[in-house]
Amino acid sequence: MKLYTSRLDYDGNKVEDSMDITIKSGFEMFAPNWLMVTGLKKGNLSKENFDQQYRFMMKRRIKARPEIFKEILELDEFVIKCYCLAGEFCHRYLFTSILKDLAEFWALPFEYIGEIDSDDNVIIDGDKISSKVEEGDWD
Repeated sequence: MKLYTSRLDYDGNKVEDSMDITIKSGFEMFAPNWLMVTGLKKGNLSKENFDQQYRFMMKRRIKARPEIFKEILELDEFVIKCYCLAGEFCHRYLFTSILKDLAEFWALPFEYIGEIDSDDNVIIDGDKISSKVEEGDWD
């Protein structure tokens, strides 16, 4: 699979399949909960704690419904979308990291291309974002 990330307003033609993964308007299975979102926005939850809580939440959801995650990974191309600005700390990048690990575990092909805009341009290379996620370097 080739995975892209984008802002919620992505409506490009390059990739047909996309999903809003926000708690406000999207598929809740892949979204953080409201306490996490508001805690992060208000400064009551650190990025590190958000990361830990989100990954723990996703592990529980993967165990409960692995077929949903596998179905995503079996697509040719896919865009995951959220409201956050490109390159800023966002759960869509954490989710990308989780999908990468699952693909490796299930021996499925996976390539994170990067952040794509509505004109179908890759505006941030996937390697740059992946290194931020792995190192926790969001500031």
